Amino acid sequence: MHRVVAVFVASTVLLSLAAAASAQVTFLNTFGQAGDARVGFQRIGVTRGTGNFAYWDTEVILANLNRINNVSSVTVMTPFGPTKDANAFLRDPYLNTGIGDIGVGNGTSFGATDQWTQITFDKPIINSAGPDGFIAGLQFLWVTPNYSPMIISTSANNSYVFPTSGGFNGSETDPLPQYTYLSTVATPADLIAFTPQNSGSLIRPSYVIQTFDLSSMGVPLGGSVSSLYLQDWSGNGNGVIPTYVAGFPAVPEPAGLGLLAVGALALVRRRAM
Repeated sequence: MHRVVAVFVASTVLLSLAAAASAQVTFLNTFGQAGDARVGFQRIGVTRGTGNFAYWDTEVILANLNRINNVSSVTVMTPFGPTKDANAFLRDPYLNTGIGDIGVGNGTSFGATDQWTQITFDKPIINSAGPDGFIAGLQFLWVTPNYSPMIISTSANNSYVFPTSGGFNGSETDPLPQYTYLSTVATPADLIAFTPQNSGSLIRPSYVIQTFDLSSMGVPLGGSVSSLYLQDWSGNGNGVIPTYVAGFPAVPEPAGLGLLAVGALALVRRRAM
């Protein structure tokens, strides 16, 4: 069993994971602390179009949890007990704490009586070349090391089933306690108002990252989205446990990159004079 531990006097250690990288994710930096089972996201490298980009945790576009609709017995995973922050499981940097029940569906309906989870980003995500963001989630020892199929959609008319291969596979973590809400959770406020019950622990979970491309959901290049709907695909028996959702900044246009290069060259020449 792998454990994230500090190897020097400071309390935090930075890990760079590249061996398990997918074709789009080129590397992943994480952090952890001795005695803490959580694995934190710090930096990701990704291929977008013809270029390679790297984004720190302060540069990605985070999401807020808007609604968990018509889902009973919502389960959350955390080593320190239930949170009093409704957005903690999707906004905090940890890749192995999350929501175990986002609703089951086939991607064709997101009505009042259907099961779904809605998230809204801090600012619109612009569809650029290559992937436009990523979702981290938990998987288990007995599941093929790829992300379980999940529906991600901007609306009921352009749903997209997440691929089941090509994910960035992270390391195995310590068992994480899970807590189940016996009352139906309808809004993020319910996660705070209701008290969940301890319902055991996940056995030897590991985390995986899968990128998403807005083009696959019918969004034109240059178009943008502010909100996404998530569902556990009803055609698959594996549960989906999203732990972290983030969008990437827009890829600069070639003309913009050229202007930056000209400006940098002018600055160098001015300093040389």
